[in-house]
Amino acid sequence: MGISNEYEARITNKVIKPLDNCNPIMKSNNKYLGTFYDNKIIIYDLDPPNFNLTIENSIICKEDINYIDFNPEYPEIIMSALSEGDVKLWNISNKKDNDKEVCIFKGHSSNVRFALFNPTISTKVISSDNKNIKLWDINTYSHDFNIVNEEYINKLKWNFFGNKYGYISGNSKLIINKVEENKNVLTIHEKDMNDFIFNGYSEILLFLISKN
Repeated sequence: MGISNEYEARITNKVIKPLDNCNPIMKSNNKYLGTFYDNKIIIYDLDPPNFNLTIENSIICKEDINYIDFNPEYPEIIMSALSEGDVKLWNISNKKDNDKEVCIFKGHSSNVRFALFNPTISTKVISSDNKNIKLWDINTYSHDFNIVNEEYINKLKWNFFGNKYGYISGNSKLIINKVEENKNVLTIHEKDMNDFIFNGYSEILLFLISKN
């Protein structure tokens, strides 16, 4: 069995299967792997050479968790999108529960579904609730802009360079915005669009369509 297959099997058995029917969303920064269910985040220590997959830390939130992401520059900093309108940053190098919370961003009025660090600027965070998208500055604890969308926001992703972000509006429009000017640069209309990705360094977009 190859290294990648063995490691994948270990992640499946130790991380995904114990979650049972919970959301198996996982995020990794090559040092840690994080997953969550209900109001708990579990952080695993990744050690590919020895295939170790031990629990490094865990975080208990007061709210249910919808999404997590790691800081691209500081691997110990993790962010959570929470159900009652908050975005929180945690430091998983701290072992005591009271010391883990770094800061909290308040501004969303409803369930925060996504919160993602900018892939190149570690102090910038983008988040979305049902119909609002906010760009936050970690240094000032404030948001640089707020976009109000007419339809429900599905998915939210940065491109590789962190100068554009995209989201699906309702189930028919993929919208790409440029951060600097905060303006739309591309809109693709395609009914029953489920997901999309920015394809690495290129500006090529791939998206998934539901088949009825």
